Amino acid sequence: MPRSSLPPQRHGDFVFLRDEEYAPGRQTNRLWWLKMAEPVHVSVLDRGLEALTAAGFRVNQVTSYCVTSGGDLWVCTSPYWASSCLLRRAQNGGYSIGAASGSVRFLEGWPETRPKYEGAYMSAVTALPDDTLLLASRTGIYRLQGNTLKLELHFTLDKPLEELRDRVVNRVTWRRQGDKMVKEVTKVVQKASERDRKVVGSVTWNPNNVLQLEDGSYFLGTDTWEGAYWIRQDDESQWSCLPANEGDPVVW
Repeated sequence: MPRSSLPPQRHGDFVFLRDEEYAPGRQTNRLWWLKMAEPVHVSVLDRGLEALTAAGFRVNQVTSYCVTSGGDLWVCTSPYWASSCLLRRAQNGGYSIGAASGSVRFLEGWPETRPKYEGAYMSAVTALPDDTLLLASRTGIYRLQGNTLKLELHFTLDKPLEELRDRVVNRVTWRRQGDKMVKEVTKVVQKASERDRKVVGSVTWNPNNVLQLEDGSYFLGTDTWEGAYWIRQDDESQWSCLPANEGDPVVW
């Protein structure tokens, strides 16, 4: 069995867990589930999604997951927007896609024609008691109810997202001039292929856990080195973000 440091989640006869064990050549953050009813069986998410994997989506890197009261499994894959997906696995084993590559539009010929980043990237998901999904990423906090996706709170990045451009590099050559070697430096343009163009920003942290507290504030957990944050409104309805290691403790 994989080693899970996140608490496993159980629904009926199924136990869901994420592999956290690191070893050379071993893939971590894969999502597994154990069917405890006869016959007992262990499954892993990415083995059933070869088409998405072939299209460049990293479905073997799960950042967050949750299970609704109806048994639907929701998964956020990949910490990188270009290869990210918000997936649903229904209790009957059928899959559907909620968002991919930061977009909720699926044009004809998708995924080859998948649109550029539209700001709808999700890296954390949790199910509320009414099975509404609460989602978060470095761009904001969202709420998904049925087929309606609502942006609850927008995070302003300290640097706008931008597309990687062609690079200009110095190419150094040497030629002989008489009894001396002469150095020549020329500018060379390295064109980025369409497949390699990615949207980047100066904010690197990605939430992998989101909670809504009873007072309407939010608590975001991130990777180990990126901290945890309490997002709340003051008496004047102004939002602020407080690192969990400052101020009063967050209790829920």
